[in-house]
Amino acid sequence: MKKITALTSIGSAIEFYDFLTYILLASYLSQIFFPQDNAFIAKVETLLVFAMGYLARPIGGMYFGSKGDRDGRKDVFLTTILLMAFATLGIGILPTYDQVGYIAPLLLILLRLLQGLAQGAELPGAITFIAEHAHKKNRGMYVSFVFMAVLSGALLCSFTHYLLTTFLTDEEILAWGWRLPFLFGGSILLLGYFLRKRMAETPIFINQANNTHAVPLLEIVKHYPLKIVLGIMLTLLTAMMVVFGYYTPS
Repeated sequence: MKKITALTSIGSAIEFYDFLTYILLASYLSQIFFPQDNAFIAKVETLLVFAMGYLARPIGGMYFGSKGDRDGRKDVFLTTILLMAFATLGIGILPTYDQVGYIAPLLLILLRLLQGLAQGAELPGAITFIAEHAHKKNRGMYVSFVFMAVLSGALLCSFTHYLLTTFLTDEEILAWGWRLPFLFGGSILLLGYFLRKRMAETPIFINQANNTHAVPLLEIVKHYPLKIVLGIMLTLLTAMMVVFGYYTPS
């Protein structure tokens, strides 16, 4: 159980790191991927692309969550970490606006949407995976490590940004340094994929696999509408962290 919790939590931490790296580099990315006729408009466009990742998150959660109910937690768990890895590595090797024009921001938007789809499934997937492996009396404690790991991923993101801006000049960051955090995060996730492959499917899913509904999402909407509303209201609290913690510095 400790091994499952560690591998799951570390993967969640790095995925959150990959998802947030973009916003801390926003001031540089606005100069790299958008025309500089108006610096303010370029910054706004950069932040809108960041927001697109959040718009994709609930879609990823619904799609992959429903798929996990049908096909198994582990398969979806592996798919999302691989999707985040390739999307993050893809951002790290993108051509700039000066090189390919508007193709650059279009590719950036596509990869941010893929990141959002993966991140939307990662956190609930990690919680479900650990909860279904853990004994009832210790379930809350083990699941809490996922949330601690996610915040650790945010801390790692800030630390990486600190190292980047401390040891490289603005010119070096704009030339090539901005790629390093994306390449680092994507590479670590590829390693995480091979480590997660060794984990077993959850016993709860194995025992209930034959009782899965054809469209699990519709069953949830039908039988638990109030819980869905309460869940949305709870997530509004974390939205405040995003606004004040990540948008305000930019």
